[in-house]
Amino acid sequence: MAEEKEKEKTPYEVLESAVKKNQQWTSWSTHTTSHTKQPDIHGGTDKVFEIDHDEYANCQKQDDGYYDAASWDVGDRGQFRIVYVKDKMYQLTGYSANAPAPMVGHIGFRAFELSKKALEANRQPISMNEAFKETDLFEATQTKEGDKTTIAFQLKDSKKFQDFLLNEDKDNERTETLDNGLEVNKDYYTQYDFTYVVDKEGLVESYSYVMTEKYTEDKEGTYSSEVTFYNPDQVNWDVETIDAIFDQIPKDQDEGDFTTDLTFTATKPEGK
Repeated sequence: MAEEKEKEKTPYEVLESAVKKNQQWTSWSTHTTSHTKQPDIHGGTDKVFEIDHDEYANCQKQDDGYYDAASWDVGDRGQFRIVYVKDKMYQLTGYSANAPAPMVGHIGFRAFELSKKALEANRQPISMNEAFKETDLFEATQTKEGDKTTIAFQLKDSKKFQDFLLNEDKDNERTETLDNGLEVNKDYYTQYDFTYVVDKEGLVESYSYVMTEKYTEDKEGTYSSEVTFYNPDQVNWDVETIDAIFDQIPKDQDEGDFTTDLTFTATKPEGK
């Protein structure tokens, strides 16, 4: 009797296998481009803010921590961000006078209290979105061209997806009232489409998304981004120096500013 043909993997299973391979990296680099179109719902005006972002980052994880240092240009200046994840997630941001140039002096910090699951997700190059497994929420497809496989998830039902996202919210309310009195939808997306490219080695090479969040009948925000991975297992930060910087952050504050002798150069990762 002939062997039964192996069951073909679903797009979600193919992506899940690839993501697990990426998560074996101890370090990596990313290039991220993004565009944001955001209505002024908090200011209560008819303004619409648009922001383009072009960022390079080097990332490294260890058994007891994670380090992500990114740099990008802002006009004729450079900006940097360093993210540090251990028992909390901390973020430092600063500027240079010219880009690229050493980043010194005034630096702002923010601390984030995250669940253990969220902390672990922030230590990974990429994580699975469990919503993509729900076939009543997303249409999943996969196509192969040459030695690359493209996997796409397209939102099918905005209302059901809102239910899914609000599932862990204690009050489970579909709307919230902002400080200015405007009532807006919570987690209501009319578009939430992700595309992943898996290479011949079975790794996620890049991914992109377009999300449209509908706040009110006449106000919505659109967010798009593309992320490309490179330099796997080739990044090596001086983590002792970074640890020493983060040790200066007041442990009883969630955000603030401080002066440090940190020097960080806003240059693109090697090879870019």
